[in-house]
Amino acid sequence: MAAKHNITLDDLLEGALMEPARKRARIRLIDSVQSKEGVELSGGDIHTEEGRLIEAFSFYYARLVICASEDERLLARWSQAEAARAEHLLIRDSQNLLNIANTYISVLEHSRVGQSAQRGMISTDIQSLRQSQDGLEWKLGLADFVEVCPRITGNRWRLPNCDVDAGMVRLHNEQKYSSTAKLARLLREHIKSDVDERCDCSGRCRRRRLAPLHAESSSGFVCRRQRQPLWPPIPCFHGFDVGIASRGMR
Repeated sequence: MAAKHNITLDDLLEGALMEPARKRARIRLIDSVQSKEGVELSGGDIHTEEGRLIEAFSFYYARLVICASEDERLLARWSQAEAARAEHLLIRDSQNLLNIANTYISVLEHSRVGQSAQRGMISTDIQSLRQSQDGLEWKLGLADFVEVCPRITGNRWRLPNCDVDAGMVRLHNEQKYSSTAKLARLLREHIKSDVDERCDCSGRCRRRRLAPLHAESSSGFVCRRQRQPLWPPIPCFHGFDVGIASRGMR
């Protein structure tokens, strides 16, 4: 996409064309802390070329800001939020689900076992989305499942509770959790790991050309006590630090 539109790193950092992407990136960063279910879906448009351009490069700009912050807690919070957003989109987008799944999963099969019921697809609530049935049932290789399932809580993700046959794990449809939603949940963990791995903060944020991003992250996105911080404090970490301090454990 960058080559198609002739967009360079300098354009992303300072170009007028990328100003909408930078604004969207700031919103995504704030959403990743404030929202319980990840980056809000309603803020982005992926149905037009311009919208896809803004969404794609807002992600890249947000990633640069996070890396420039050199804050592991913010990186973990942001990658989790972006992965949760991807889970929402994958449940809705059955056309691209297979292509993305094949990127991370080596052995994958699917079959149609019922009628599609799209009632929950208009909702942005993850519980409602997971209940929506599209009539598909997915199976993936045992090795692919075991690679990811330990990272997910819940009895349904424990191997002894799964339907395993001929080296394939069947993601059966449940009333409150469709097979497609289960696949999207597994992909969420892959995407989070992918985002974490690509955020190599150790060298990238020290480059001179990224100094403005480091300044931006330090001035607002990293919980500094400024007059109008762009990044709100994270209560859970604040309480944890206070608790440790009160016990004299520092």
